[in-house]
Formats: sequence, structure tokens, C-alpha cells
Amino acid sequence: SLRAVRMSERLTEIDTYAFAYCDALEQLDFPSLLVYVRDYAFTGTTAMDKIWCDMTSYNQLQWGSEPYKLDEFKPNMGTTILVAGALRNDAQWYYGGYTRIINAGFYYTTVEDNTEKHSVTVTTDAYGTVKSDFDSAPAGRLVYLTITPLDTYELQSLTVTDANGDEIEVTNNTFIMPGTAVTVNATFARKVYDVVTRPTSNGTVSCADSATRGTSVPITATPDEGYALKSITVTDVNGNDVAVNNNAFTMPAASVTVS
Repeated sequence: SLRAVRMSERLTEIDTYAFAYCDALEQLDFPSLLVYVRDYAFTGTTAMDKIWCDMTSYNQLQWGSEPYKLDEFKPNMGTTILVAGALRNDAQWYYGGYTRIINAGFYYTTVEDNTEKHSVTVTTDAYGTVKSDFDSAPAGRLVYLTITPLDTYELQSLTVTDANGDEIEVTNNTFIMPGTAVTVNATFARKVYDVVTRPTSNGTVSCADSATRGTSVPITATPDEGYALKSITVTDVNGNDVAVNNNAFTMPAASVTVS
């Protein structure tokens, strides 16, 4: 079911059989530092339509260890490799110590990436950041979003909409660029909340000063000599009761008071 992959910008090598027989894979992003594509890395990827190639030196890429192994690349007959920047007529791919002119079209075609690009605008609240790996991108390109909440916060919602207001599907913080500009909107919610313990007479009550939403918070209640615990009450900031079971409660998405 893997349809698109954007690789780490630090990646320098794609190993043998890395994507072999991923027959739903439609597009790839080759990072700028990629040097080696090992034997049979893409054999059987029959649905491949585009490979986005961001490297600035086209001569740096080596395909396989032996020239005949280039046969095994074959993502799909007619696959387009889109190369960033101006395409030189003498640009060559290196593989196994041999070279082949890009435009020779050995199981694939390579063209300059001069397609129309559309802007990516990111908006967030004050509790985290979202960074797109592209400020603009052509239709069909995989766009990756890096999401960084502030401490004690977490991502609450993430939406991408096109220029018509239609929502774009987001999967694992990535989306496929449509044929219009897009807006990315993210909101963050607090995940760590305060726990206030009220003083009590005839004994002591203690628990953690704060807790993450959804975690179990134990309460330690110690009555003075001659006394017994009567009740423990936990309420959130809106006055709603929070269930207490076996001297523990589950932290809601709000600060609470224990008494």
C-alpha cells in the first residue's frame, strides 16, 4: 500500500532490494546527497510514475555494481525523472564505472523540473511549529511536514486545504501537492496539567504536582491516629467530578484539584 516516499536529506545510499516489489509505489524523492542506488533496489515497482531528483550534481549518482544491473531499475517503462535545476545536455548517470547519457532514455526519461509550482503556507497557534520541506511545489509532489510542539504540548489538529477550501488528505504528516496553492493549519493542545492538593485536617493527602493527560495519578491519603479516610474528591477546573478508583484517577485534559 506504500504509494510515495520522501527520504531523509542525509541519506546517501539505497540498499539492495530496498523497495523491490512495492507494486503500489508511484513516486520517490531522491535526496540531494544520494550517491548509490544498489542492485535491484526498485525491481518490480511497476506503478512508479515519477522520481523527483533534488541533487545538484547529476554525475554523482551510481546505479548498481555492474552495468547490466541497470536493467533491474525499471520502475516502470516511461517513468519520468524530474531533475532540479537546468538540465545539461552532457549530463550523465554513473553506474558501475560506466556512464549513460541521461537523454538516452534507458527504461526511463529524464526532464528538467520546470513544472509550475504552487505555494505552501503554514499557520499555527503559539504552542508549536510546523515546517514544510518546500515553500512551493508542483502538483503531484510529496510534501513532508515537520511538527514540533512546545514542551508540555502536543499536536491537536492538522489540516491542509487547497485554494478552493477543499481538504487534502494528510498521512503520517505528508500530503500530495494538488494543482493549487495550499494552506497548512495546525493547532496544539496542552498535555501536562496541574494537580492542586488542598490541605486537609486530621491527616495528609499528597500526589504529583502535574500529570500528562490520560495517565493514572495515584493519591496517597494518610489519616492521623484515631482517624480513617472518609472520601477523596477530584474536580477539574470547570467543577466536573473526576472518577477516583482505588485512590487513583485518570488525568483529564484540564487542571484538577484533589481534596
